[in-house]
Amino acid sequence: MYPLLIGIAWGLGFILFQYFIKIENLNFPNPKTFAIYIFILSWLGGKLLFIITARNYLEADILVSSSLWLGGGFVFYGGFILGLIGSIIYFNYYKIKINDLSFMPIIVSLGHGIGRIGCFFAGCCYGTHCDLPWSINLHGTHRHPVQLYESILLFILSFTLYKLWITGLRTKLITVYIVAYGIIRFILEFFRGDKIRGEIFYFSTSQWISISIVLLCTCFFLVMKKLCRSK
Repeated sequence: MYPLLIGIAWGLGFILFQYFIKIENLNFPNPKTFAIYIFILSWLGGKLLFIITARNYLEADILVSSSLWLGGGFVFYGGFILGLIGSIIYFNYYKIKINDLSFMPIIVSLGHGIGRIGCFFAGCCYGTHCDLPWSINLHGTHRHPVQLYESILLFILSFTLYKLWITGLRTKLITVYIVAYGIIRFILEFFRGDKIRGEIFYFSTSQWISISIVLLCTCFFLVMKKLCRSK
């Protein structure tokens, strides 16, 4: 189920990407090449950050193991950051205006939500102990289905971004997405019990990244708002 849902997420994402390009009448060069290129970068970024943060828990020969590179074991932020950097390079090379692709966060959050359902079936990203009626029995204890929490919130976020997009608030979508997901991820990390992905001063690696990007985006938004008022 994990690779199946990951495949569905990427496949649906590419279909939606082509749909938005068509309705926006954009001249986007080599969309299939772009999709493959971002897929590889995101895959590598997610794996590399996982290896870095979980190095103390991994066996010495894990780097040459097919189960690592072809199976579970990702850190979303690693894939997102490397994919974002790769996208910026691609856009600059082909002189594509980033504002023309303001719909991208809609696709990313939707695909991410589908991927989290895959995490649920794989049993990774599991939650802390839970006595609530909807808890799941995993690894010998009842846990929060934190993967499904995140999936539902990502679907809501994707729908919200789409509504903002069709109402004309397109330039703000990337900021809204990054800040909203940063807050979602920061909170949900308290309900996750997989310490393997690293912890620094009581916060997980993903929480520190969430704090950093939310602060950066907020500062950027406030600075741009001030500059616009001063003109």
